[in-house]
Formats: sequence, structure tokens, C-alpha cells
Amino acid sequence: MLKFLYILFYLAQQVNLISSIFSMAIKWNIVTDNPCDRVVPPKQIPACDKIKYFTVEQTEIFIGLLDQRYTSTYRSHDRIDDTGIAYHVDEYTETRTVPTQFKLFYLLAIYCGMRRGEILALEWSDLDFSNNSISITKSTTIANGKPITKTPKTKASIRKISVPAFLMELARNYRREQLQYRLSLGSEWVGENYVFIQANGKQMHPDTPYNKFKSIIRCYNAHIIKEEEKLPEISLHGLRHTSATLMISQNVDIRTVSNRLGHAQTSTTLDIYSHALQKMDEQASSALDTLLNHKISS
Repeated sequence: MLKFLYILFYLAQQVNLISSIFSMAIKWNIVTDNPCDRVVPPKQIPACDKIKYFTVEQTEIFIGLLDQRYTSTYRSHDRIDDTGIAYHVDEYTETRTVPTQFKLFYLLAIYCGMRRGEILALEWSDLDFSNNSISITKSTTIANGKPITKTPKTKASIRKISVPAFLMELARNYRREQLQYRLSLGSEWVGENYVFIQANGKQMHPDTPYNKFKSIIRCYNAHIIKEEEKLPEISLHGLRHTSATLMISQNVDIRTVSNRLGHAQTSTTLDIYSHALQKMDEQASSALDTLLNHKISS
């Protein structure tokens, strides 16, 4: 009996294996249902030592990059025009700035701690320009290789957060820019009401902001000689971690941080960002030492 229990315990850890067995059983008409489809595995909380984020100094550098002009070089290549005639394009360079919508995207992640899917799912009706706030009611993810927008999994993810006035002003300017662009496309515009879009007006693909984010960091690092002065190549989700870490470092209470992030419980925030809380604990110890040390005789 004990041996049988050990076997069951081992199999319980092999959810994917069991699911595959049931799937094959369905295919062979042995069973009609896969009970593993109803199993919800516990959400894995990343270890604090694996969380990658920008420091204050690195965040300031990154934000500064969003306003800088950069040069891109394009190799010579052949193209085909609308009539099917081939032509050659010589190598050329262009000086550009980061497009406004990408600047807005990354600043929302940093200042609001929003997830990538939450930002991508934003529609203009979600932005309250009168009260400088954003309503987060949906999220975009990839399902079966295609983007899909739906209601968040948890009730806590549905929230309204305050946004700095300068950021809402940037959003307002971008809205005017987008409307002008929409008018220029005419009938070629096939989008809806999304804030972040593709060239034809459709909702931006989830991979796009990630690729642009990596490109900005790598372009900056290519011109930095000292390794310690380069920006770490964190993930796009790292901007959300940066937001939370910086809020905690500025003594924002953990419940407010948790609410802004859309965590169901403050314990989740405490677990994920224990590194920042440990730093605050050290600062608290140092502060008390400074305050009380002179009153203790040696």
C-alpha cells in the first residue's frame, strides 16, 4: 500500500504526462474526457533573486533614451513596386526618434506597473483625461498563435489607477497624432479603438513592444565601452518589476503597491518583491542607528 502511495505521489507531479495519457486514451476511444483539463496548477511566484529590473539610475537613462535621436543604417537591397517592377535601393541611413506610442507604452509600464497585455488591451475609452486615471478591465495574450483580448483571470486585476499628469498629456498628444494618421490612411485604416496599433490601425501585436524594447537597449549598449555602465537586458516585464521596486523604495505602503499592480493578495507582492523590502529593512536599521546611537554610551 505504501509503495502504491509513493507511485501516486510521483504521478501527481507529472501533470503533463498524465494529461498526454488521457489525450491518447480519448483518441483511442477508451475514455471521453480528460480530467486534467480541469486542473489549475498553482501559480509560480518567481524567486526574488531571479527578478530583473532597472535601478533608479538605469531607469533614468532608459527614459532619456526615449527622447533621443538615433541613426539606423539600411543595407542596399532590391524591391518590387506596386506594379511588379523590380528596382534597387542603395544603402542609406535614417535619423529617427522612438515613436510616440512606444514611448507611451514603456512609460505606462514604468510609472503604472501595468502588464504588457494590459497595456496592449487599452482602448481610448479606458483613459480618463479629466481625472488622470486609467481603467484596466482586460488583457491581451497569445492563444493558439493569435492575439486574444479578454477579461483578466482575477478580479483584482480589474482596477483603476492614477497616472501622472505629464503622462496623460503625452497620451493626449499621441491621440491627436493617431487621429491625424488615421485620416491620412483613409479606407486603408482597418483598426478599432485601440491605443497601441499596427501600421493599418489594428491592435499592436504582443511581440512588437518587446522587440522594440530590446532594440533600444542594445542600440544604447553598443556605444558604451564600460560593461558596468551598460543597461542590463531585462525582459519587458522587468519594467513592471522596476515600477514595483521603485515604489517600495520610496516607502509607498505595500497595499497600495499591490493594488496598483493588480495582485489579488498583498502576500503575493511581499513574496515577489522581498528584495526591495529587505533593502528597506536595512535602511530602517540604519535610520534608527543614526537617530539613537548618540544616546547610548560606550
